[in-house]
Amino acid sequence: MRVVAFGLAVGLLAAACQVAWQVGWAVLGHRVVFVSRDAPWMAPIGWLVFTLGVSVPLGAVAALVAARWSIGVATGVLVGLGVLVFMLRTDAIALWACFLVAAGAGVRCGTLVMLHPGTAGRVVRWAALGSLATLATLEGAMRWRANSPPSRELATTQGRPSIVLIVLDVVRAVSLSTYGFDQETSPFLSQLASEGLLVERALSPSPWTLPSHATMFTGRYAPASGVGFRQALPEELPTLAEVLRGQGYATGGFTANATYTAWDSGLSRGFDIYHDYRQTLLQATLSAWVWQVGKLHDALRATGGLRRRLGGLRYGSWRIPPNLSFDVKTGDLVADDFLDWQRQLPAGRPFFAFLNMFDAHVPRHAPPEYLQRLRDSVPDRKQYHGAIAYMDAQVERIADSLRVRGVLDSTIFVVVADHGELFGERQYWGHTWVVDRDLLWVPLVIRYPGRIGAGTRLTGPASLRDLPATLLDLASTPGGLPGSSLFRPVERSPAFAYLHQAINPHEGQPNAPGAVSTVILDTLQYIRYPSGQEMFVGLGDIRHTGNLLGMATFADVLARARHLTDSLARNRAP
Repeated sequence: MRVVAFGLAVGLLAAACQVAWQVGWAVLGHRVVFVSRDAPWMAPIGWLVFTLGVSVPLGAVAALVAARWSIGVATGVLVGLGVLVFMLRTDAIALWACFLVAAGAGVRCGTLVMLHPGTAGRVVRWAALGSLATLATLEGAMRWRANSPPSRELATTQGRPSIVLIVLDVVRAVSLSTYGFDQETSPFLSQLASEGLLVERALSPSPWTLPSHATMFTGRYAPASGVGFRQALPEELPTLAEVLRGQGYATGGFTANATYTAWDSGLSRGFDIYHDYRQTLLQATLSAWVWQVGKLHDALRATGGLRRRLGGLRYGSWRIPPNLSFDVKTGDLVADDFLDWQRQLPAGRPFFAFLNMFDAHVPRHAPPEYLQRLRDSVPDRKQYHGAIAYMDAQVERIADSLRVRGVLDSTIFVVVADHGELFGERQYWGHTWVVDRDLLWVPLVIRYPGRIGAGTRLTGPASLRDLPATLLDLASTPGGLPGSSLFRPVERSPAFAYLHQAINPHEGQPNAPGAVSTVILDTLQYIRYPSGQEMFVGLGDIRHTGNLLGMATFADVLARARHLTDSLARNRAP
């Protein structure tokens, strides 16, 4: 029993230290730390599952051996494992050093327990009580921070349209039948476009999630938004949700991307409710760093039986990755969450809802019935297109529900993507490496019968930077967010995109030494790399084999592209 008590204490202490570190960085440092707001009660569950799983068999062995040293050895193993997990969270310490320091800590603690068992027992009790108090305090602080007063219903909002903003995470326009793809991946989006506006060349401000969402929420380009791979959206920048909430809108956020759109990203500001991480046993387990260790994580998530799980233990990494895994929501859960919330709102109350659907993102969720209609020799790409078709069906379900409730026609209904995905183009896969066309060209469809005629088309490059100003214009709501409405006869914002310098670069990665910037002017794309190298290409030439630099025909437009890139990369928005 003493070994089990030590296991409980080690688990609680580890959970308290981990959560205090994460919450401190998130709240005080405005950092993205990849942790649920429920971590103060979830992380202890994950840690205790592990420490009890280790301490119970150790305690049984100690009872059988009945030797004085057995309790010390068992305690040393528990402490050593806990120290090792914390050291595996960083790559700054060599792996052999992590094991050496953990072993030293375990030996030292085990020796102290053998020599001073009475004192050790008191320390364990106080450590457990202190850990519980710390976790309870953190839980209270997180609840206080999350429970901001709901927006007030103002008389002036009566009659104003509601706004539904659906972001299809990592969906490129070129993979949608709405934009000419030869397989039926987005039949409902095509119908939606026929009833409203299709932006033919909407361009993302960044090829990864947080800066793209930050721009859609604030109207600021990525360099001016203040976000980064670890930096959250600064509190001083007003967001679309804050503006609408100040005008009396009910605001709700429902996201499946817990990596870069959860509460710690800063995107949750201005929402009455914001649902990100799931409250499940799997999420509680993943909230403890110990289950994020590469080997344990691979074994935990492996499918296909015992052999696959043992393979994860054998071949996985010892390190804990910077971006922690989470229990992913599927599109139907996001849709259900939103529809349940909307149903509870008072009749006639305008609302702003943000939804992020994550199914097309790795690990990709595509039910079999959506895969059967597709043909593709590349399994991952087929999963991707199946996931897009599945999300399209969920968007249709949302629109049909709002139609049945009698609010669809009084709602500005928007479907957009944050960025695209690559499947081997120029030998790149995924995103956050380059600024190719298929990473920046995204769908954008807006339906609002009150202002937008059926079958409207918008040609020419259109930056998502103008989306918040467009929504405020359509809603006849003052806001003052940067950007230009796509429905006003003024010059649109430049189609500028920015890729941050990588923090864990791979060899040959273009953004390894620094940030990459690009601007798109009509059918031409100018790209500047951190080395000073430039590319100037036609967008039809997605392999970038035809560099137009030095051609007198394009001298004037090249000079304009260079000027825009210089200004916008230095935070000087026109």
